[in-house]
Amino acid sequence: MGRMGFDLFWIKMIMTCITTVSFFVILNGQPGRTFYPSRALSFIRDRIKKKLGGWKANTLSLAGNETLLKAVATTIPTYSMMCFCYPANLCKEINGDILKIHWKSWQSLCRGKDNGGLRFRDLMEFNLALLGKQCWRMLSNPNAYWVRVLKAKYFLNEELMQAKVGARA
Repeated sequence: MGRMGFDLFWIKMIMTCITTVSFFVILNGQPGRTFYPSRALSFIRDRIKKKLGGWKANTLSLAGNETLLKAVATTIPTYSMMCFCYPANLCKEINGDILKIHWKSWQSLCRGKDNGGLRFRDLMEFNLALLGKQCWRMLSNPNAYWVRVLKAKYFLNEELMQAKVGARA
């Protein structure tokens, strides 16, 4: 916000509003426990870093290192990648976290094993593939309840492939 020309006073006021918000869900007329918003995507990256840092990566063999990276770095964000388009920045940061443990370039890690690589998934491409899979499921099963809910909320008067990004998207 400072780069956009906002005064420090306004930045502090807005950040106070954002960081002091709390929510609770009313269930059966009773308020539940209070929770606070957080940035979910940074939570995912922090969780990956914590898992990778928690293991003694220096003591693992090469095969153990590869298994650790594949089991942690590509599986933690999978569910949210099916629902949200990750920013390219976040994917690059997670890929960078993997490179800190491994010793090869990212391009060589993503190549197939028969081409001298380790067949790691590029997270940006994996994210797009998972979102494409959801689109395919929507197109092949348009009468599913979850598809009808999304259609009613985001593209009521259009088909999926003609929907435009708008205020509700």
